Amino acid sequence: MGFFVVCVLKEAKTIISDKIVKVLLTDCCQFHNVFNIATNNQFENLGGIQVFLRKPPEKWVYVEEGLQSDISMLFELNFTHIKFILEATETTVQKRPNAFDLIMNISQRICLPEQKKEDTRKDLLYNNIIKLFQSKMVGWRNETQNTFGKSFVERLTAALWYIDPHRTKFAE
Repeated sequence: MGFFVVCVLKEAKTIISDKIVKVLLTDCCQFHNVFNIATNNQFENLGGIQVFLRKPPEKWVYVEEGLQSDISMLFELNFTHIKFILEATETTVQKRPNAFDLIMNISQRICLPEQKKEDTRKDLLYNNIIKLFQSKMVGWRNETQNTFGKSFVERLTAALWYIDPHRTKFAE
């Protein structure tokens, strides 16, 4: 039986400060048992945890086998302090989008003019042209949809509206 000072760190932040833990050689035989006792089983995933040992005036010694190592080395080598370091996982690290990439994505986005309220059949034709452009995934970039795009759709609508009554003549 022995008493050890245990601390748990994650990303250079102390999760559990120095805490005295009683370890019985009969109860647990590996460091993952000591880790679970010290943390009250609050961590389920035990992957990526480094183990360090030391005697107070000396430096920390890395345990290469990690949590799977046998704790009998604590008693044999007279270590009194145990430090567990949790490695950062990809889920905790949030990658912030690059501002330049964001600007480039916005400038490359394809936009269309807003649809009109369908008061007349001509407005319905205008909206159908915009829906056709949406289905073909074509449009204008970076705010030009409100100037060039709108005037293009309006002129195309006017041309189709003019041709529609005379379509039988074009068919001949």
